[in-house]
Amino acid sequence: MIEGHLTVSRTARYYALWEPGRVPWVLWVVVHGYRQAASRFLTRFKGIASPGRRIVAPEGLSRFYIDEDGGPHGPEHRVGASWMTREDRDSEIRDYVGYLDTLVEALVAGPDGAPARIVVLGFSQGGHTAARWVSLGRVRTSSPLVLWGSSLPVDLDPHTQCKVC
Repeated sequence: MIEGHLTVSRTARYYALWEPGRVPWVLWVVVHGYRQAASRFLTRFKGIASPGRRIVAPEGLSRFYIDEDGGPHGPEHRVGASWMTREDRDSEIRDYVGYLDTLVEALVAGPDGAPARIVVLGFSQGGHTAARWVSLGRVRTSSPLVLWGSSLPVDLDPHTQCKVC
């Protein structure tokens, strides 16, 4: 058996909270944990959204039903997402780093110009995702990385690889 890889385009989803306006603004990228949906995770940040603080929650590229019962899944069944598994790990890391770079570059290129700062917060599995992204990606953040319910992944050296840890 031969394992192959092929790079393809795919559609990635994100949710955002903000009020457009040309004020100095800070972009918060909040990265959800395992089994969470970006839309539900983002609701926890409603209280701090403002014209000066814009919040975006990208969603993991792998979605799945999180209900315990088997059988057909209808609209009443919840869906969660994951950033990666151990299966084809390096490819999944490259894919989500590219996705997060592309997302933030698109937001920064918007009509209100670049943000004054970019803050990245990762929760649980999203903490490892966020740490790898700020270390391996193109986007430069201006604040320390915030890890919530997470630690640095063991494959990152905080002294040489993590730029804002």
